[in-house]
Amino acid sequence: MKTFSIYTLGCKVNQYESQQIRQFLEQSGLAQAGPDKIADLMVINTCCVTKIASAKSRQYLHKAQHQNPDAQIVLCGCLPVANINEFNDLGEKNLHIIKNRNNITFTLEQIMSDKNLQITHKQAAQHPDNITIKPIINTEIKEKTPIFPNLPVLTSFSDQTRAF
Repeated sequence: MKTFSIYTLGCKVNQYESQQIRQFLEQSGLAQAGPDKIADLMVINTCCVTKIASAKSRQYLHKAQHQNPDAQIVLCGCLPVANINEFNDLGEKNLHIIKNRNNITFTLEQIMSDKNLQITHKQAAQHPDNITIKPIINTEIKEKTPIFPNLPVLTSFSDQTRAF
């Protein structure tokens, strides 16, 4: 996995969080793909404040799945929190739905460490707010799993004319 892209809808909170995700991924060694390039990892930071924002979030998810069926897709933001049941029937092996923003780094680290991400029952129990639509295999993890860090404090802004 070498490249990532981030698509952000909604408020300044989502814009800021997407910048944190960008910085985290860059610090982890991934490069941001250009606007018309297909990325290995696609992060969609959604909004559901209005029906239009919710519709755009869903449209971008379907576009991302169609554009690159092999990409790992992370869906975060307020849409998964507000409408979690609507994603139960997607059945995509590469879709990672984040309900709790504190689990973003855990999910991203797992994706980057193993392109064929497999989350065990024990890991899912430790991070119950994530819904990862993925086949489950039996792999052992240490009993004391460390607390995964939150997203980093920003040191730079990308594609912004003003910092928040």
